[in-house]
Amino acid sequence: MRVYSFPKISKVISLFLIASISSLAGNARATSIFHSAFPKPPSAPRDQMITPVSTDGIDLSNDPFREVTGFLVGIRTANPGDKTSVCLGAVVLPDVVLTAGHCLMGSLGNPNVRFIRKLHPLEYAEAPVKAYKVHPAANGGYDGEMYDKLTISEANKYHDIAVILLKKPSKLAAPISIVSPKFNPVYAPKDFTFYSYGHRRNSETLKLEEALDYLTFSDVLPYGSSNSWFIAKAILPKKALSCQGDSGSPVTIGVEDEKVPGQKSYALVGIQTTASSGVGEYEAEQVRKSLAASGESNIPTCTSKIGFIDITHHLDWINETLRELDPKHPRSLHIYGE
Repeated sequence: MRVYSFPKISKVISLFLIASISSLAGNARATSIFHSAFPKPPSAPRDQMITPVSTDGIDLSNDPFREVTGFLVGIRTANPGDKTSVCLGAVVLPDVVLTAGHCLMGSLGNPNVRFIRKLHPLEYAEAPVKAYKVHPAANGGYDGEMYDKLTISEANKYHDIAVILLKKPSKLAAPISIVSPKFNPVYAPKDFTFYSYGHRRNSETLKLEEALDYLTFSDVLPYGSSNSWFIAKAILPKKALSCQGDSGSPVTIGVEDEKVPGQKSYALVGIQTTASSGVGEYEAEQVRKSLAASGESNIPTCTSKIGFIDITHHLDWINETLRELDPKHPRSLHIYGE
């Protein structure tokens, strides 16, 4: 997996712009820009590794529904070359996590799933993994680098999703329901929310510490020929970026709580899988400055647009995969309103 240093970031052209132009010019090959792995800082052990930052995100402690920490998890995998892939995931059952397929491709052994125990300072509780499976068409059925052969006309071939089965249910899990198959993101009346790694400065030590943010966006469009892959129609708010390592984040929408009248909760719409890596000098500079104080030299690729895989179009595959991974214990995902 390729990693871009800061001087190169502003030169990377947006995939979505390239793909749109490509559709008019014979579907030329789009540039591969979706990467969640980056080298481990040589002076820091993996549990202290600085993760990518979302600029101008909202601290997760301000979540209006107070329930994200039960369904949002961090995921890390060891990759060849002593690299660590950093992603996020969505808890859909007490022992089942969904994430982006490319987060687990090339993984050496089972991924490390981390439930949020505390937000400030951020503390995790690791959950042992029993098995996982990446969708066979995560990369459109092609070998080689992720999305390297992507064109708009073949967007429907890509199903960048994976299922992780834990060894046992987590006591910290508060699984999120999945929107009805009748739900169409294009006609969503409300904003979507997704989640991102960030940093907060410790008021006592004045050092940057890992944190989690949330950001919102609205208006999405299908990507190319796909009926299950959507991209944000508009960019995120000024200075708000999604960065390398945020893949696998749940994309959610606010709904009425099914158990408590008058209370709001979230429903899962999709899994963040893709992003445009083209950012301007201003945004890239903010990312560089945010990481500079921590001594981080590997500046992640960031974006002002995101894309996601629609969950409802993958329910059959998810359920079949769960039966395959654990045939003795039938389980099914909860659909909101059913």
